[in-house]
Amino acid sequence: MRRLFAALALVSLAACASDTSTNPNNDAVEGSYSLHTVNGQPLPYTVQGNGVTIVLTSDVLTVSEDGSWNETITYRQTSDGVTTNEADADAGSWTRVANTITFESSAVGVFEGTYAKGTVTFDDPNFLAVFKR
Repeated sequence: MRRLFAALALVSLAACASDTSTNPNNDAVEGSYSLHTVNGQPLPYTVQGNGVTIVLTSDVLTVSEDGSWNETITYRQTSDGVTTNEADADAGSWTRVANTITFESSAVGVFEGTYAKGTVTFDDPNFLAVFKR
């Protein structure tokens, strides 16, 4: 996800089990989440810049009990009048302390999100992404 949002930023301008002992929100994080909004806008989300248009059509994040996660992203990219359907994937490990989830990806490194009541939110200086179960 971070890799795609990094790309979106360029063209526009994109574990362990839960720690319930320190977690005031005892809901399990594990599950499948779909991207609902980017910067407050529902999907499909469009970014244009530098002669390229990217339309994010879906993004599914799966957080597993074994401390792993994976993500599948689909989007359309138009460059020089040619449109292609694209897919990207990422995976790694995750940990949780209270409502903060730290994701580690071999592709993009470490990034954090927050969890509350079936929602995972990534708040980056260039985007706000909200995933819901």
